[in-house]
Amino acid sequence: MKVLLLGAKGMLGSEIAMCLKSSFNVIPYGKEELDITNEFLTRNKIKEISPEIVINTAAYTDVEGCERNSEHAFKVNAHGVKNIAESCREFGSKIVHISTDYIFDGTKKPPYDEDDQPNPLNVYGKSKLEGENFIKKTCENFLIIRSEWLYGMRGRNFVSFVIDTAAKENKLKIVNDQVGSPTYTKDLSEAIRALLKKDCKGIYNAANSGKCSWYEFARKIKEFKKIRTEILPIASDESNRVAKRPANSVLNCNKLKTNTGFVFRNWTEALKEFLESA
Repeated sequence: MKVLLLGAKGMLGSEIAMCLKSSFNVIPYGKEELDITNEFLTRNKIKEISPEIVINTAAYTDVEGCERNSEHAFKVNAHGVKNIAESCREFGSKIVHISTDYIFDGTKKPPYDEDDQPNPLNVYGKSKLEGENFIKKTCENFLIIRSEWLYGMRGRNFVSFVIDTAAKENKLKIVNDQVGSPTYTKDLSEAIRALLKKDCKGIYNAANSGKCSWYEFARKIKEFKKIRTEILPIASDESNRVAKRPANSVLNCNKLKTNTGFVFRNWTEALKEFLESA
């Protein structure tokens, strides 16, 4: 089965490419090969390749950057997705799109289900939600996968931030009032493979099990890497960030488990493996 993978050079895209190569004919495209904001090029490339599946991991994920440049955020995360969705509908490809926990406002105490009402707090979440809505309006054959707090081998992420900053600073202040599930891109890629093999459609949550605050996440990185830098907890309003973040963005992944049999391991186990292999 031919799979066109967009955003293939990014942190998640590169991991998906490695994970799927033994099961699918993966055709990887980075931004240099295909800019999804270019409607003409996107349509022509999907027509030329004629893939059964198009996986979109391309996104503008800088949450603070989205607040400063909302036009670019919506251009990539919403209208770029619209370009892909329209081409997939026209040429009969299934669209698989990676979305985010940030479409929720974080006021729900239990984990979020797939059918909970979105209410994003920041431009990033709003732009990603608009991308989801374009897909639902345009395509019948779609799979939207919502994940959260991603880290992996490539690109900047929270794990690399903690390690790099700890090497230069004596103290590190980390927010302690936002809770989520840190998710290893390797594990997420395996869940995506399970969803593809079962030809699942609709919306699915996908994240490592368990939960923690960003502060607890940082403390676990410190423990596993034997970092000496002091890590201190702070409240969100002390963090000097413009974009609001949800207080709780834990996702319920029972639907994925029921329909595929795939079970995510605990985030601490995944993190330990990642840090040992990095």
